[in-house]
Amino acid sequence: MPSISDLLKSKIAAEGLSLAKAAAKVGVSVPSMRSAVAGSAAPNARSIGKYASFLGIGKNEAIAMVAASKGRGAKGTKKKPGKRGRPPGKRGRPAGKRRGRPPGKRGRPAKAAGRRGRPPGKRGRPPGAKSRGRGRPPGKRGRPAASGVSSRKVGAALKRVSTSIQRAEKYLMKVLKSLK
Repeated sequence: MPSISDLLKSKIAAEGLSLAKAAAKVGVSVPSMRSAVAGSAAPNARSIGKYASFLGIGKNEAIAMVAASKGRGAKGTKKKPGKRGRPPGKRGRPAGKRRGRPPGKRGRPAKAAGRRGRPPGKRGRPPGAKSRGRGRPPGKRGRPAASGVSSRKVGAALKRVSTSIQRAEKYLMKVLKSLK
């Protein structure tokens, strides 16, 4: 009995279709069609009817072909000899070999006794700690001012620019009058 992949290969070659066009005609994705033609995977229960109608055979006959090909392996080859995978009877990790943090350990390690700071398990800034030049001074709320330039300096710079623009306008007016 020929396999589904053999029938698909011959049908696609007879009609002169590409894999993408054949997949569109069948109604399956291109990767699904590619694996079915290669014989690396068998069509699933949802798509077996689509393949059967494309090949012009009955659904039950297609299911029988898939079952026959699954019996001898997906590609029709025997199982390769040698060590493959986990040995039989071995399941999971060996005893005592766990991954990740040991049970019972949570958060950061506790600090040494006698040092300033928050007690173990507490988060945030310790009580009484002052900011070291970063952010807002204590008692101030809202967004911190832009670093580097104060609004007073910006206002003075804008005033200087506007007066120089006015002077330039006056000079240009005099030049235009002299040209007329």
